[in-house]
Amino acid sequence: MLDEVIPKALTVLNADPRRVAIGGISMGGFGAYDLARLDPGRFCAVGGHSAAIWPTFTSPNVDSRAFDNARDFARNDVIAAATANPKLYGHAQLWLDVGAQDPYFIAADQQLANALHIHLHMARHARPRILERALERLPGLLRTRARGLRVASGDPADAHRDPDGARQRLPRLRKAWLRPQRNRQLLL
Repeated sequence: MLDEVIPKALTVLNADPRRVAIGGISMGGFGAYDLARLDPGRFCAVGGHSAAIWPTFTSPNVDSRAFDNARDFARNDVIAAATANPKLYGHAQLWLDVGAQDPYFIAADQQLANALHIHLHMARHARPRILERALERLPGLLRTRARGLRVASGDPADAHRDPDGARQRLPRLRKAWLRPQRNRQLLL
């Protein structure tokens, strides 16, 4: 991700390398904080939404698929890393939120926020409702993105599936996107 994907995306999109942000929900939120700690100057912002952060490898709700073993957990322990160095993320703007009734991550997310000296934003919702709604919309979102990519690439099999005239709009959008712009952001 740090060595190949982001540099390639910056090149292809002609994005400003000083304006790369990373964030995610649940394990993606943990992943955003974990990746950003590995390269502190890379990201201008880091966000975790109901981030799947655990205080210890033996925490009751640790997903056994998340870490290979206790040593792997220790290598990726963002709470311990932030406690040892609260300035770990350099100049990046940090955001961390969690549902007020989140049964899994509220305590550990609060520990990370305390270690980083940032505010943990509490939402009125519980985490499972957010993920449930996101997962309900995911198949439609993926179908829409896949269809858009096929239409943009000129796949004749999708010519009949272009009710909104996206085939005519996409080339203009592509040209506009590829024009050099110093302010372009890359959000991961």
